[in-house]
Amino acid sequence: MPKLIMIVDDNEIIRHKLRDMFNRNGDWIVCAEAADGNDALEKARYFRPDFVVLDLSMPNMDGLETARKMKNIIPKSSIVMLTAFKDRFLEEKAYEVGISWVLAKTESLRIIDFARLLLRHDHYHSLAN
Repeated sequence: MPKLIMIVDDNEIIRHKLRDMFNRNGDWIVCAEAADGNDALEKARYFRPDFVVLDLSMPNMDGLETARKMKNIIPKSSIVMLTAFKDRFLEEKAYEVGISWVLAKTESLRIIDFARLLLRHDHYHSLAN
């Protein structure tokens, strides 16, 4: 059964590029896209994605708050945050709310590798080794 992917970013171009990257991998289906946290929560309830790519800076609700609420809806799903503002403080906050990994947007090409590992249920710390 294919894994379901949801992409959450207020930038339509980024959503489109990420969707194209995931669609090139036959084991996954991009089931939903959202432009803000409220829309993401609604779609998470409906689609129950296995893997979520989440932006930090969005209108209405930032990615940290969205992830915290999303983990109550889909607790077993993996969430990877993409941000232009990656630092150690953000990473600590992200892990506290249930985000599996934080990537700088400049590292977004690595998202497929992270998805493969996380969807196999490997522990995210193994990626750092």
